[in-house]
Amino acid sequence: MEGASDAALGQTGTIRVELNRPGLPALSDERSYQIAPTAPARPAARAVTLPPFDHQPVEGPEDPRWATLGWLDNINTVASSAEMENGTPMIYYSTVFPKYAGQLAAFERRDPPLARCLNERYKIWLAVHSLLLYQDQMPGAAEGPQPRTEEDPEIAEARERGERCRTATLAAVFAARDVQLSPAVVESEERWGRVSPVPNPYRANRADAPRTVS
Repeated sequence: MEGASDAALGQTGTIRVELNRPGLPALSDERSYQIAPTAPARPAARAVTLPPFDHQPVEGPEDPRWATLGWLDNINTVASSAEMENGTPMIYYSTVFPKYAGQLAAFERRDPPLARCLNERYKIWLAVHSLLLYQDQMPGAAEGPQPRTEEDPEIAEARERGERCRTATLAAVFAARDVQLSPAVVESEERWGRVSPVPNPYRANRADAPRTVS
């Protein structure tokens, strides 16, 4: 509670509340109080802005882009990949990756607005992960795996493909949980056409990891 403008620090007193109900006994309670200094304002959370990026869905092995990207035929082993196009990261993601497709289909049957928000959150998870992979692969990166000069390119590709599948699985689970636990936020985002992504658990302790995107 906020005290009156002329209240003196340290002043004490009692607040009593009574509830009168027709035909029923009155209820009452009281509490003592003491005027305390105004609590300091909490500093606003620092907002981190993601660099520009874009997404492109790939609609299964029949989509010509599937072969162009060199993806394997097994839909369980491919979730996404990223390419630099005109200086902007382009994240290609499979719409038939089972963990994602199953979550999306369930929400589309139950609540289409929630399904749209789940889809947006999922894409942002993939984008954050792709950007972090790109940062780790740059020369002089402070963290992340260093290039293995003797490693077979196919082994490196398989390792990244596996990490992307694990990330996509987590992204689908966490995006679904997020839209289920925050219906009011989802309603607001549907009205204003914006989505607030969730943090990436792979880099939760990184000083440079995006925590909040605005």
